[in-house]
Amino acid sequence: MTVVHFPTVFVVPPVEVAGRLIEGYEAAKAAPDVDAFGFWQEAYLVLPPDLQSRVRDATGYAEPLE
Repeated sequence: MTVVHFPTVFVVPPVEVAGRLIEGYEAAKAAPDVDAFGFWQEAYLVLPPDLQSRVRDATGYAEPLE
């Protein structure tokens, strides 16, 4: 299970988190006046590497360079 810290805490299977991230990617980027994309990135970072690559492939997301 993966713990995702949004305004509340959810414990859900990582595959479900990945699916929701894929579905909500464009909406999170376009959300005005909230840090929805910041929450999206936090959830992305807690995924196992194999699921991160699945999300990247499906959304075209590129992690910011440090």
